[in-house]
Amino acid sequence: MLVGRNAVHFDCERPLGVSARAEVTLHAFGAPFGTPNPSGEIGWRHLKREYEETRLFLALNDVDNVTWDVMVRRDANATLEVEFCGTMTSPALTVNGRTLHFPVALKDGQRLFCRDGQSWTVIDGHRETVAKGRLDRKIPALISGPNRLSFICTAPDRAQVKLVKVYE
Repeated sequence: MLVGRNAVHFDCERPLGVSARAEVTLHAFGAPFGTPNPSGEIGWRHLKREYEETRLFLALNDVDNVTWDVMVRRDANATLEVEFCGTMTSPALTVNGRTLHFPVALKDGQRLFCRDGQSWTVIDGHRETVAKGRLDRKIPALISGPNRLSFICTAPDRAQVKLVKVYE
């Protein structure tokens, strides 16, 4: 890319017979530009949802991604929405020391969603419900500052963990 204004375009052929979607992430590198806005000038009410970088697990011993911190804004709390995709069995997410077990085996093309912090649903590539369940306790709220998370499963094949922080 060049210095200054750049145009980005994404295009692909939609696969037949499945519900398709794409996730595109752009990163800008180089010297920072501009100055940050003072906190009082930021429209925080418009920034209720923050997406974390997707975590990818290729093998059981993929130790680079096993434990990480999720930062929450100063003086704020957030709930956590979870999505798992890729092949995996018995995924478990630990949030600040509390482990949450999802008793499922995800096959290629299936995704597990847990948006309310307790009920989860698995869908296939046609957006058909494959399984449903409920955690025995809610995903704990995230607190201001760093929150320690970890993930484990058996038989991962391109297993992904996608998280969204939802501020109150």
